[in-house]
Amino acid sequence: MFFKIIDRYIFKELFKLFIISTGALTTVLYLDKFLFMAQMIVNRGVSFMEMILMMAYISPAFLALTIPMGVLFASVVTFNQFSANNEWVAMKACNWSFLELMKSVACFAILTYILANSIMFWALPWGNQSYKVLIYEIIKNRANIDIKPNVFNRDFKNLVLLVKDRDQNSTLQGVFLAKTNSTESPQIISSDEGVIFSNPEILKIQLK
Repeated sequence: MFFKIIDRYIFKELFKLFIISTGALTTVLYLDKFLFMAQMIVNRGVSFMEMILMMAYISPAFLALTIPMGVLFASVVTFNQFSANNEWVAMKACNWSFLELMKSVACFAILTYILANSIMFWALPWGNQSYKVLIYEIIKNRANIDIKPNVFNRDFKNLVLLVKDRDQNSTLQGVFLAKTNSTESPQIISSDEGVIFSNPEILKIQLK
């Protein structure tokens, strides 16, 4: 048999620690996104299903980092455990060579390499594009609702928007816009009328 009992034992230990370490590392990376998701729920009224989709779409970006780290962690901890429990001494006493014991490690590394590359080349581009489309749809469906007359709106990046009135056709009356992305005094733009429209080609909400 290609895989003997000792090989299956080492592979099982590697897989167990790999799942634990990869899950823990991915959760740590998710913590940075939880605040943004909470803001989307509170400010945008994002549904539970939309939040689950957001987490699914950003998962490939995290897994592309945590899978190699998980393999390294699992390999180091597994053989440290073997050494601490004197299992490594028992293996050497049974005349097992180092290369023979590395057979299961090599197979595990090859499988995770294929998995990581699949995520990098296919899942990651799909996740990034799907995430952008989802955020665009959320903002598009709620942008006009969130803009209230005589209330400062800071939902747009580096912009402060104030309107005197608006109608149901996304037409804004008495538009006041302050651009605050520079260290100097903000640029002020005012207009009697403005229109909010969505641009699906660049996945952005624009004010004209």
